[in-house]
Amino acid sequence: MTGDEPALRLEGIRATVPDGAARRVILDGVDLRLPRGECIAIIGASGSGKSTLLAVAGLLRTPDAGVVTIAGEAADGLRDRGRTRLRRERVAFIYQSANLLPSLTAREQLELMAHIRREPRRQARQGADELLAMVGLEGRAAQLPGQLSGGERQRVGIARALMCRPDVILADEPTASLDPKMSGEIVDLLTARSREAGVSMVLVTHEEEAARRTDRRLQLSQGRLEALATA
Repeated sequence: MTGDEPALRLEGIRATVPDGAARRVILDGVDLRLPRGECIAIIGASGSGKSTLLAVAGLLRTPDAGVVTIAGEAADGLRDRGRTRLRRERVAFIYQSANLLPSLTAREQLELMAHIRREPRRQARQGADELLAMVGLEGRAAQLPGQLSGGERQRVGIARALMCRPDVILADEPTASLDPKMSGEIVDLLTARSREAGVSMVLVTHEEEAARRTDRRLQLSQGRLEALATA
């Protein structure tokens, strides 16, 4: 990807779902340009299409119309295998539930990502330990998910996402199950580490305070994205 190429670009995205004999429009001509290293928040009412937007951006769903471009590569001309490759190489996801594998330690969760990328074992171990230290879990690397608090599990999820070396992190309500104090800490950590790694991030949240901690806020309403004031 060249220096001026956005990490993520959405152009004219349209997505619909069946609604009786007709189809209901969820996304209606959505455009988005996300520069490298920028962290943005998308807010909107329940059912406004925020998760659909992330699914389209992350190539988990093909839009009815429009083009998704990730790190300079357009997905509209790719077959399933090509979309899977682009998603695996360029995108990482963080969800409300950290979705950790219960039988793997915090370190092993990250090492698995490196294994998928076919990195040497020693390099994977070193990278995992460095990222766990970066999110404040240097003393918890050998713990299983059931031995970690909710906030700690989300920290592992953040480290795991960064372990993928993505161009874009798509975070879908990652703090919804946390208390306000922990929620703020997790969003601050996520944005700081993403910027530090030069990774762009889209944070979907219903929490206004969490959204304010990002570089830019947008609202999804009636299928359209609108910029919100920074104040």
